[in-house]
Amino acid sequence: MDEQDLVDIEVTHDGPDDLVASYSSGVADFSFHRQTVMANRLLSGQPDTELRSLSRVDEEEVKLLEHQVDAAHRALFEMDGKALLADEVGLGKTIEVGMILKEMHYRETSGSVLILTPAQLAKQWQGELREKFGLGFVCNYDDEFQGFDAHDRIIASIDTAKSDRHRATVLARDWDVLVMDEAHYVKNEDTDRYELIDKLTYNYAFFLTATPIQNAH
Repeated sequence: MDEQDLVDIEVTHDGPDDLVASYSSGVADFSFHRQTVMANRLLSGQPDTELRSLSRVDEEEVKLLEHQVDAAHRALFEMDGKALLADEVGLGKTIEVGMILKEMHYRETSGSVLILTPAQLAKQWQGELREKFGLGFVCNYDDEFQGFDAHDRIIASIDTAKSDRHRATVLARDWDVLVMDEAHYVKNEDTDRYELIDKLTYNYAFFLTATPIQNAH
C-alpha cells in the first residue's frame, strides 16, 4: 500500500458559490444534507478536498454531522493517518472511524484492518460498520473466525488478541490499519495490553478515547 494513495487529493467542485447554487436550484446529484456539509466546509475557507466515499453512505442508516466529517477529514488528510479521536461521549467517534475506514476502502488503501475493542463492544462495532457503512468484518466471536492470520478485516477484543493463543500471530502480521477503541485502558505501561499495542506493526492508526490522554504512537 502506498501512503501517497491516501493523500492524493482530487478537486471535484468549481467553488462554494456554485455548490450553494446547485443545491438551491435542485440540480445537485447528491442529498441536501450532504451538500450542506460540503458547502459549509468550502464557504468557511477549508480546502475543498473531498471524502469521495460520502456519496455512498446511506443516509437512511446514518446522518453524518459536520463535526464528524471534519474529524474524519483531518485524521486522513492532515494527520498522516495517525490520530487520537478524543471527543466527548456520544459525539460519534464510531461514526468518524466508520467514515475513515469507508474512505480508505473506497480508495483501496486498507488491505488489512485490525479493530481492537473491549469484549462487550466487539459485536456492536461489527454491526454498526456493516449496517451503516457496508463494511464487512469478521469478529473473533464469530463461528467462521479462523485466526488473526486468516482474515483481512478483523474486530476482536484486545484480551483475545493478547492471549497466549493469539498474541504471536497478531504481532507477526504487518497491519495496514489499527483501530483501538477505549484507548485510555492501555495507557498503563506495565500491562500486557500496553505491551501488545506497543509491539504491533501498522501503517495507519486511529485511537478512540473519551478521556484526553497523550498518544504515545
